[in-house]
Amino acid sequence: MAETPAAGAAQDDPPNPPFAGGRYEVALIEGSLRVPANDFRGALAEVEKLAADIARLQGFQADVVEGPLDVSPTQQIQGRLTERTAATMETRFVLRVVRAKDAPA
Repeated sequence: MAETPAAGAAQDDPPNPPFAGGRYEVALIEGSLRVPANDFRGALAEVEKLAADIARLQGFQADVVEGPLDVSPTQQIQGRLTERTAATMETRFVLRVVRAKDAPA
């Protein structure tokens, strides 16, 4: 059975080709960080240090999109008072990393 040209071309193309004209690649990286209990300043410092370390790489930029402590006026602040406090806490953060296409991999 002969293969049609359209069917052969569809098999050669990757299922999700990259945007060829783009000058940048952008990634949102979500992570979590375990720090001593209630050490939000330390958690924020670690996330900012990670973003700064990434930004030092040639051709890369990094920004904190969501920090470990969201203090925006649209969010509620909640707390729990218990007799025992955990020694550590896990905080969530999101970084936006941008890589120029001409940057070394």
